[in-house]
Amino acid sequence: MSAKRREDRVVAAAANDCWSMDVLSDQLPDGRKIRVLTIVDNGPEFISKDLDLWAWLHGVEIDFSRPGKPTDNAFAESFNGKFRAECPNTYWFLSLDATPG
Repeated sequence: MSAKRREDRVVAAAANDCWSMDVLSDQLPDGRKIRVLTIVDNGPEFISKDLDLWAWLHGVEIDFSRPGKPTDNAFAESFNGKFRAECPNTYWFLSLDATPG
């Protein structure tokens, strides 16, 4: 397994040194739930056996945020807050269809 428990964080020195993934949840007016995967630089978090296998095969180290510590991933949390304010909180999606009904 390539994942490890968080130790002292190493600051990213260049673009693509580290990435962060998170999932935001919302719902449509009819009650159906939707989930949005956000991916940004600087602050990794995501748990998946498939991702873990891919990381191990490619020599990528996964560094999880500690439970209940959103400051471990402040960059992603900030992005998610801005995304939520500018997209799902601003627009009312009636469906997920790409073309108007």
